[in-house]
Amino acid sequence: MKKTLYYCLLCLPLFARGQWLTPDRVAYIKACTVKINTEGDPRPSAGFFVRADGLILTTWHSIAPAIVRDPKTNAITSLKKIKVTTADGKQAEVGILLDLLNKDYFGAISYDYCLLIWASPNHPAVPYLKLGTFNQVSEGQEVFTCGYINGTEQPVVARGIVSTKFVDSTIIIQAGKPTIIPRQQALLDMAMNRSGGAVVRPGTTIADDLVIGIADMLVVPDGQAIEAGMSSSIGGCVAINHLLDGIKRMNGQTQK
Repeated sequence: MKKTLYYCLLCLPLFARGQWLTPDRVAYIKACTVKINTEGDPRPSAGFFVRADGLILTTWHSIAPAIVRDPKTNAITSLKKIKVTTADGKQAEVGILLDLLNKDYFGAISYDYCLLIWASPNHPAVPYLKLGTFNQVSEGQEVFTCGYINGTEQPVVARGIVSTKFVDSTIIIQAGKPTIIPRQQALLDMAMNRSGGAVVRPGTTIADDLVIGIADMLVVPDGQAIEAGMSSSIGGCVAINHLLDGIKRMNGQTQK
C-alpha cells in the first residue's frame, strides 16, 4: 500500500504539469483563430484575432494568391476576394490593412506577415490573443498553436517545445536588386503545416497567454524550406517582434 501511494505521489506533479492545455484553453485559441480562403485557392490557411475590433494577423504568403499585379510593373492593381470563417461558422469578407500596404509593404513581405480588416465595420467584439515578444520564450519551453493541416476544414490544436531559436536571412528583391534581410525564427518540436496560426507561450492563466511567433512554412537554419505536405515532426515560426517593428513603422515611430 505504501509503495502504491508513493508511486502515485511521484506521478501527480508530472500529470499536473501536463494538463495546462485544458479544454478551456483549446476552446479559446480556436475562438481566436479564423480560416482564411482566397478566391481561386481551394486550400485554407489560418489567421488569428489580435484586437477586439477584429484585426486579423496571418502570413503574407497566405494571402498572396489574392493579389492581382500588373504584368509589366508588378504593381498591385486589385485584390481578389478574401473570406474568413470564425470558429462559430460566421463568414465575412476582409481586406488588407491600407497602412500596411502604404507604409510597411517591404516589411510585410520580408518577414511574412499581413494584417487584415473586416470589410464591414459593423460587427461585435471578438476574442483575441495578446501579443508578447520573441524574447519571452526560451529554447525548451512549451508552446501551442492552432491552424489547418494540409488544407483541412477543421482547426487543429497542437503543442510542442521550442527546439531552437536562431537568426536566418531571407532575400528580397528591392528596386531590382537583391537585399539580404535577417529574420528571427524558431524551429518547434511540433508536427505542423499551419501557416498563419498563432504560436503561443502559455501563461499562468489563459489571460496571461502570449503570442511569440506566427506559424510559417517549415524552415531550417541553412535557409532551405521543407516542402509543404512532407512528413515532418518539426514546425517553424517567425518572431512576432518583426510585426511589432512593422506596427511602429505604420504609426510613424522611429526605430532604434
